[in-house]
Parts: sequence; structure tokens; C-alpha cells
Amino acid sequence: MAVIPYTANPASNSTDWANAVTALPNGAVEILDFDAHALGTLAPNNFVGVTLTGAGVFTSVEFSAGPGNPGSRPPASNGEGLHGASNILFNSAQLPPTGSLTATFDRAVSGFGVMTIDLFNPTSNGNRVTLEAFDGPDGSGNSLGVATAAQFEFQQNFLYFLGLTIDANNIRSAVFTSFATDGDQMAIDHLAVGTIPEPSSMTMLLLPLAILCFGRRRRKR
Repeated sequence: MAVIPYTANPASNSTDWANAVTALPNGAVEILDFDAHALGTLAPNNFVGVTLTGAGVFTSVEFSAGPGNPGSRPPASNGEGLHGASNILFNSAQLPPTGSLTATFDRAVSGFGVMTIDLFNPTSNGNRVTLEAFDGPDGSGNSLGVATAAQFEFQQNFLYFLGLTIDANNIRSAVFTSFATDGDQMAIDHLAVGTIPEPSSMTMLLLPLAILCFGRRRRKR
């Protein structure tokens, strides 16, 4: 089954995506926040359960409110609000500011999303940005579908979320790409992963409850 993109509602994409993930049986959302990453070069295994491979502008973590590029080309949007200073995935020295981020998951997931900062994409010739899911690691195997950023300007330093979900729970990797055809810079605030616990994990979660219920039944005899 093809992925479902969450890109068309700048003010609520992340909420819409999270609602879709948690609506799946045992679905849960995990946030990978770069505040939990040291400043400097991106560490591939900083987050448990996922390997991150960055290229170009997405190779280091800086403390910043965002690229801060000025812009006045309509249509403009405040997206999901103004980003305050924090650790972000961004290499401010990278020129041209093209880049990609590949996330490979230790086990298949049901969704993935990227919260961007300062995206400039008001026209089809702007900073085209895509998020593509695959059923193999490191962007290999079959493409499950692509989410493309909406055509708005989110400057200066406003947040915009691109996400996708699939109810087949077979996303093994996702590739986020900024083509930056107009030379504009963009950063990433955090990542979001849609997970469904494995049957063995659910069994472990339910085991204490089963033991508790069994103990209560024994005491009633």
C-alpha cells in the first residue's frame, strides 16, 4: 500500500500525522529531538533504533533559531509557529545549501516526519523538498511513495512539517532531500517516527498485567 503524505496543511501537518499514527493498532509516536544531540558533526547512532546519514547542509548540529533567511515572495505562511533557539540539524557553512538526510530503522515503522525551519518554497522553481519512503535500508528496495513540500514561504525561521504514514508498517528507511535550487538555506528541528510495537514487545508489556490479574484471582479463593 502506498504512503499517505501530510504536507498540505502547514498549520497542522504534525498533528494530523501524529493522529494518523496513533490511530493504527498500538501505534505510537517517538520524537528524535536534536537537543538530545551534542553540538558538532552528526552522530549516525545518536538515537536508539535508527541510523541517520546526513549529506550537505544536514551534516552537523548547531545551536540556532534557524537560517534566518529574509523573504517576501507570496504565498507566505507561519506554518506551525516561530522556532526558538535550540539544537538544530544544520551546517551553516554549506554552500550551495543542498543536502539530504537518510534514516534507516532497525525494524520497520509505520511513519516518518521532519520538522523543518525556514523553508522557502513559494513556487515550483523554489527550494523543492521531498520525503521518500523505502522498504529497504539506506534508501534501497522499492519506493513506497513520496511527500513533497507545499508551496509556501516559511521565513524567517517558521516551522513546517513534512510527514508520511503507511498502515502496512513496512517503512525500513526514509530519505529527506532539499534540492535548494534557488540557493536558500533550511534546517531541521526534530524528527518524528511512527512505531508499532512488535508482538514480542506487546507480550512483555502485557505479562505484568497478566501476573497481577492472576495474583488477584488467587487471593480471592
